[in-house]
Amino acid sequence: RELKRVTDEQIISVNGKEIALRVIPEGSEFLQRWRYSDIRRFLDGETVQPGEVFNIIHDLFTRYVDFRSPVESRILALWTIGTYFYQMFPAFPYLALNGPKNSGKSTVLRVLQPLAFNMITTSDPTGASMFRLIHYTSCTVGIDEAERYHNPRDPGMQQIRQLLNSGYKQGMPAIRITGDDMKPQAFDVYSPKILAAIMGLEDILASRCIAIPMRRTDKRMPAFPPDFDGAPVRHALYSLLLTHF
Repeated sequence: RELKRVTDEQIISVNGKEIALRVIPEGSEFLQRWRYSDIRRFLDGETVQPGEVFNIIHDLFTRYVDFRSPVESRILALWTIGTYFYQMFPAFPYLALNGPKNSGKSTVLRVLQPLAFNMITTSDPTGASMFRLIHYTSCTVGIDEAERYHNPRDPGMQQIRQLLNSGYKQGMPAIRITGDDMKPQAFDVYSPKILAAIMGLEDILASRCIAIPMRRTDKRMPAFPPDFDGAPVRHALYSLLLTHF
């Protein structure tokens, strides 16, 4: 429970040991996800219980999405928590939301956006931007309309397909030529990813996913508030990670 201010130095001292940062974090205002006032509460000794954090997240999913069974909402709650712990594991499965229009896939992504670790949601990513974002921010990636990415006739999707096929596992960086000096650079593309698609995903990508079947509902579910900030939930998730890792 110490606050370390990071400069442009790659080596920092923690508890008398030298720690090498994998990357030097870049200032990204849209990723300032832990309020300083909440950080101070953690530094002052505030703790959380894992079961309470799970229940808060699970209740959010079940409030706004009508799942087929409690299994799906529990998987999503656990997966959301796992996005904060994923670097501890050699691989981390993607989630695949499969279902017709108006079955709640986009709502799941909207609920996840303020909760999952450094989450970025897009329906039109480019390979170059995704390589850099994941490498520098370890972001969770949400992709809507993901069935586009297994179209072999679309050369613009080749980099995204490569990123998705290898980014579920540690130790499989993407090598790209960067800069005027054409220097090769390894981009770490390992991060949690969730894909929403009406049609199914192609076999290789589907084998990296836990499938979450979605359905249209006849229930009147409340709309997810567009101004939902989620800062208290993120505070609980950061505290859970730093207390129970």
